[in-house]
Amino acid sequence: MNAPPVQPADISSADRFLTLPQVKERVPKGTTTIYRWIREGRFPRPHAIGPGSVAWLEREIDAWMAGHLQNAATPNH
Repeated sequence: MNAPPVQPADISSADRFLTLPQVKERVPKGTTTIYRWIREGRFPRPHAIGPGSVAWLEREIDAWMAGHLQNAATPNH
């Protein structure tokens, strides 16, 4: 369900980083669930943006949400 990781050359000025609290506003799940889903390959991995600091690309979260909605609407899913 994860898209391939974004490469540095693919980053545009329109891209925006989201912190964990911002991700949790869009995906109403707790920290433990989000990190479990990451380990299971069910959620986009965060990007290191500094020492001890990670963030998600907004478009990767948007793509995950769109795929999640599409899969939920598919019968037998």
